Amino acid sequence: MITLILLFYYGSTVYENTYNIHSNFGILNDKLVLIDPFEITNKKEKVLSQIERKKWAKHSKYGNNLSEDMKEYLIKKANETWTEKKLNKVWGVKLK
Repeated sequence: MITLILLFYYGSTVYENTYNIHSNFGILNDKLVLIDPFEITNKKEKVLSQIERKKWAKHSKYGNNLSEDMKEYLIKKANETWTEKKLNKVWGVKLK
């Protein structure tokens, strides 16, 4: 989740269209990391649209390998991390 926010600073982000957490994400040094690098955009409106739709909030996006509690935890963290407010605060600040 942190990786997506860091990319906001550069005016681009990973445009994760499917949010299939079970197949497109991994864990590195205790942090959730995107491992599908082929959905990248520099269009803020696309990112905002994804934030508004919150596809990550569907339990089915997490596959069958996680407990319901873990799914709820990840959804909660995504809801706290991927927000319009955060996007607007940091979008492109490293390019100025």
